[in-house]
Amino acid sequence: MLSADTFKTIFEAKTTTQITPTRQFGRVRFTPCGTTLLAAGHDGLVHRWSLAGESPVELPQLTGHNGWVQTVVCRTEGELVVSADSWGGLRCGGYLGDAPAVAWTKADAHDGWILDVSLSPDGRQLATCGIDRLVRVWDAGTGTLVRELPGHTTEVFCVLFAPDGRSLFSGDLDGRVRQSHIEDGSLIREFDAASLHLSHRLQEVGGARHLAMSAS
Repeated sequence: MLSADTFKTIFEAKTTTQITPTRQFGRVRFTPCGTTLLAAGHDGLVHRWSLAGESPVELPQLTGHNGWVQTVVCRTEGELVVSADSWGGLRCGGYLGDAPAVAWTKADAHDGWILDVSLSPDGRQLATCGIDRLVRVWDAGTGTLVRELPGHTTEVFCVLFAPDGRSLFSGDLDGRVRQSHIEDGSLIREFDAASLHLSHRLQEVGGARHLAMSAS
């Protein structure tokens, strides 16, 4: 059994390089290949850094959004990034090279702020949610709307595909977490996490804001 000091020495996080942002970012992700870092910027841009060398090299930003870019998620197939903004816009395009091509865009994917985007395990579908209280499933290759999953009565903060890709979890401001069939949109079950909603603390209202899936 490792002592506390030995454990700390082996597993202590160490800074290997540092990027000083000049903008506020909504979410930062590595690309699947690990050679590029992407950041959703509140300046309406997707910022990029190449990590191929000893130090990060900033690349030209990805444009096409009209509002704050809330989140980004990468598709392995085609080396594409999907980004969502505060005006309800959804964009899919390449993330490599100086001027990556745009695959598709949806200016009105939601009525207002898109708060989260999730990619299905097989990479063929995307799920989005937002302040319009809706969850939508899209064809990741074309941007075509596949299905709308209603049922939430407050803002939907997070979405996550089940490991088999057949159902979708979504969490809202009231602390309700719903699991729905993607094929027909029917409800499978609902979890009550209302204790996460703190209406008496207006600056920390809470709700179900993040979802993670157990491997087992």
